Amino acid sequence: MCRWFAVGGGGKGKGLRKAKQEFGQTAADAPVSILKGEPNPQLLPDDQYPDWLWTLLDPKPTLTELKAKEPDLTVKELKRMMKLMNRQHIKDNNVAGKK
Repeated sequence: MCRWFAVGGGGKGKGLRKAKQEFGQTAADAPVSILKGEPNPQLLPDDQYPDWLWTLLDPKPTLTELKAKEPDLTVKELKRMMKLMNRQHIKDNNVAGKK
């Protein structure tokens, strides 16, 4: 068994091809078991997964978008805006310190 990124192959892109040949092309064939000796979990139909799972990859609002709608922010959006503002403040201070 091998991990996708650790497959040796002796050249550019050959490791991934070897892994695909060994485990197949679909996600159902990929080894995703986290416990040694346990079988891989079975894939379920989409309707059997919780609704929140499908929102994980949705883009989150940017700082500019949050500032534009600032008076009407929810608590979750306000927390995100404060986090992004803090990050921006740290980045600005780092740039100013390098000069």
